[in-house]
Amino acid sequence: MKAFNNDINQKIATYFMDRLDCRQASTGWLRAGTCPHCEEVGKYGVNVWLNRTNCFKCGYHQKPIDVIMAIEGFQGINEFNKFIDAFEGADLLDKPVEFLHEKVGNLPESYKLIVFGDSLFGKLARKYLRGRGYNINKLALRGIGYCTQGSYKGRIITPFYENGFLVYFNARKFIEVGDKHKNPKTEEFGIGKSLIMYNVDCLHLYNRVFLVESATNALTLGDRSFAIGGKQISKYQLSKIIKSPCKEVVIILDRDAYWYSLKLALDLIPHKRIRVIKMPVGQDVNDIGKKKTMALIKKSKVLSYREVYELFLNEDRPIHFLPTA
Repeated sequence: MKAFNNDINQKIATYFMDRLDCRQASTGWLRAGTCPHCEEVGKYGVNVWLNRTNCFKCGYHQKPIDVIMAIEGFQGINEFNKFIDAFEGADLLDKPVEFLHEKVGNLPESYKLIVFGDSLFGKLARKYLRGRGYNINKLALRGIGYCTQGSYKGRIITPFYENGFLVYFNARKFIEVGDKHKNPKTEEFGIGKSLIMYNVDCLHLYNRVFLVESATNALTLGDRSFAIGGKQISKYQLSKIIKSPCKEVVIILDRDAYWYSLKLALDLIPHKRIRVIKMPVGQDVNDIGKKKTMALIKKSKVLSYREVYELFLNEDRPIHFLPTA
């Protein structure tokens, strides 16, 4: 059977999530489902974009449409079309356009943990991080390091882990040479920026979590914080938050992204308790520090949909979101 268009694929994804308990993974697969052949729980995966399924126990690997037709007992494609058309598309399942293939990446070859090394680079890296208010030993526990050679020379390396596996890293310069950020190419990890979040595991560990822009901000706030990598969230990242067991999300984007904070709050509020923090102009979490940020959070309140919507309507939109004639 052939692969289908985006709309049908997302309805097929909904079927597998509802019927076989599959869950979205950062690789573009639906994972941890129940195999319809051997009935093993947690070993079945589906990729509607690649038109593939696979049971990692019995090896059952029929095409997604063939699996559905077998389970439901359909005799032809017309029956399938009528059936699947009744499903709501998993519109939060973002097609992993930046995903190439499942691959385990590595940290740069010259990477050193931040507490090690007496070279000039090591000393400058630690001085830079202390100057930004970080505890070096705590950073080491999170795998923060630096590079002394190669294309990442003179950069702080921040690893991204999910379920104990390295899925990505970002690199930020600590000497005045080159671009501020230099991140791995998609080919190195087989995954793109829109499919990752820094410290995403906190969504499964805490009832209240803090959503920030950058890993730098997340490191400032600590274990309960995670970073989406910018002002705008991808559908895939949004889906991960909604489907996670956390109960409350505190949105703490920079002041110039306050409209984006409110827009995100409108998406999340049907699923989570929401607080939106209005940061000081020109300052982020790392600038004002953990103590002052937590004080802002303490003064905030859980917002209703109506309250968020009123704030959203009264906030100036970014120019590219303004209506066109």
